[in-house]
Amino acid sequence: MKLYRRILQRSATLNDVRNFAELRAWTIVECDETEELTWITWRGDNEAPVSLNYVRDGLRGFCYVIFSGEHAVRYVEQFEAAVMCVSLAALLDAWRSACTVEHYILVLPMLGIAAPPSWVDDVYSAIQQGFVHADIRVRLVAIWSAGATAWPEWAPSLLILKEGDPSPDVREAASGLLNALGVQESSYRDNS
Repeated sequence: MKLYRRILQRSATLNDVRNFAELRAWTIVECDETEELTWITWRGDNEAPVSLNYVRDGLRGFCYVIFSGEHAVRYVEQFEAAVMCVSLAALLDAWRSACTVEHYILVLPMLGIAAPPSWVDDVYSAIQQGFVHADIRVRLVAIWSAGATAWPEWAPSLLILKEGDPSPDVREAASGLLNALGVQESSYRDNS
């Protein structure tokens, strides 16, 4: 199932998302809130099932939504017209203008979350740059961001990190993502 995720602009609120769902008579089926994370799920439209998840990531300092379901793309377009979202192009511009470790650490997770279900060269390039950054924190966030995309194409780069990064934390994170992606490492070694 394809997931469509959108980063919310800072001016967008939970009430904006709630209003979007309520206007469609969707019901809340899950709600979990802690200091670090808010997760609310609405389900609706029995004729074209869809789920809308609102996520407030207190650790990373931004909010986003996730649409899933057979006709989710239709609702994503409606949502973008109703609620202020950050475009992928704007996130890529923010990455290109980043000049501090803190900025890289802020933008990379948003790129990973906002990435479409299918491969995008510019997102790949940004996250790949994070893999080779001198700062371990940027490399770790880049691995997390690659995981957010769930693209299996990360396998060769993750294998290189797993086997050659000087940091044991980076090697462990790369190994964990390879496992999460269900990558058969031997198939990449045999082809190299």
